[in-house]
Amino acid sequence: MASPVRLVKWVFWRILRPAYEVGFWHYARLHRSKVRDTVFIGVTGSAGKTTTKDLTAAVLATRLRGHVGRGSGNYAHDVAANVLSVRPDDQFRVVEVGANDGPGSLDKPLALLRPRIGVVISVSTDHYTAFGSVEAIAAEKGCTPAQLVLAWLLAQGADVLPIPGTKRQDRLEENLGALGVRLDARDVERISAAVPTGAAAGTRYPAAQMKAVYI
Repeated sequence: MASPVRLVKWVFWRILRPAYEVGFWHYARLHRSKVRDTVFIGVTGSAGKTTTKDLTAAVLATRLRGHVGRGSGNYAHDVAANVLSVRPDDQFRVVEVGANDGPGSLDKPLALLRPRIGVVISVSTDHYTAFGSVEAIAAEKGCTPAQLVLAWLLAQGADVLPIPGTKRQDRLEENLGALGVRLDARDVERISAAVPTGAAAGTRYPAAQMKAVYI
């Protein structure tokens, strides 16, 4: 039988928290529809978001009525809380939006915010761990990681011929799909950086299985 503490935690994370999130976002979307005359300005980028947000709001406040989100909170939940704090008579609201969880993390807050003006400060390597993986680049290209890697191999030159092994038809079809993945020089560099030389070093099989391999 589960302890009372574990039971309370289970109820909170599995029932109460999801129910709260659904209600919170529904209320935020409803409120956003009521403040359609307010001009929302979204600010994002690798660095300088908070400073740019505050300066923009300070300049606009000299002529217009509006506010800025406090602090540097820029997760989806922070954006929703920002929307909920907008008053019907506000003429503008400057909101900081962060891409904190990799590809797709901007979709939900932007769908709620629907900014009339978008400001991108900079795009640098600050979020490389979230956006620079093979999986993230593959999602960006609309292909599978396997297709991305095969396309990268094909881009190495005419003297490189990848020979992927498979026993299944669906995997064969997936591999052939790599021929339709287009990579430019920058893409090739990004993939190379995501898996630098030596990152995949080691034996093909675990030590116990290697004993049965005749090499």
